[in-house]
Amino acid sequence: TPEEGMARGAAAASAASTFVSGRAEVPDPFSGTIALQFDGGGSVRGDATGAVLTDGISLTSGRVSALGPLVVRTREAEVRPSDAPTDITRDALGTTVEGGTPEVRCLGHEAASTGARVCLPVSAEGLLARAAALRRTGDRAGEASTLDLAVTATTSPMVRAEALYQRGTLPGTEAARAIADLEAALAIGATARPDDLARSLARLYAGAGRCAAALPHLRTLETRGTLREDEDLLVRCVTVSDGPLIPSAPASHPIP
Repeated sequence: TPEEGMARGAAAASAASTFVSGRAEVPDPFSGTIALQFDGGGSVRGDATGAVLTDGISLTSGRVSALGPLVVRTREAEVRPSDAPTDITRDALGTTVEGGTPEVRCLGHEAASTGARVCLPVSAEGLLARAAALRRTGDRAGEASTLDLAVTATTSPMVRAEALYQRGTLPGTEAARAIADLEAALAIGATARPDDLARSLARLYAGAGRCAAALPHLRTLETRGTLREDEDLLVRCVTVSDGPLIPSAPASHPIP
């Protein structure tokens, strides 16, 4: 009865949990520790931010353990847990689903993974955040594949330029590809880091013995007063023609 439902909801709330019957009886949106029990028998517990839906939750960030029948929605996934606990995490990497035998529908790309389902961010900005998180963990292969997606996932000139810059300065990138990416980013003309682009290109060209190509970028930095540690490189490039300049220099020399 409605009275029994209200009594159950009040008792659950006193134990830091909430009974949901048709509509939410918790603050919407929620933030913090949640313990939700749904009419159909589904439940969600964890520390997260999001909103309660009539058939589950919308998870913005955090980690929850869920039992069906219900649905957990994120920006990049829809997860329908089974009757075994399913852990769902939403963070910079995307939406990660572990445990149980859930039905998972990724709304964009899915990462290759063992033991978990990982739905990748659907926006270029989200993919850039994922790439940055992978860089911090040293996962260069994952970072590279994520940046490949980010380059083609946006119509924003500034975001595309940033994705090209990040891919072009990825450690270990072959020099010719790095130069192509950085030149493409520079050609877009909508970048938040023009000096970094010019510096990276100057160093790549000089490292490949192409001083004539490096000089315009070095002159740009000189004009802006941001040449700094590359003053010596400018002097050396001015005095030599194209040819081996620094034979021992690495092919790729990204900005730290």
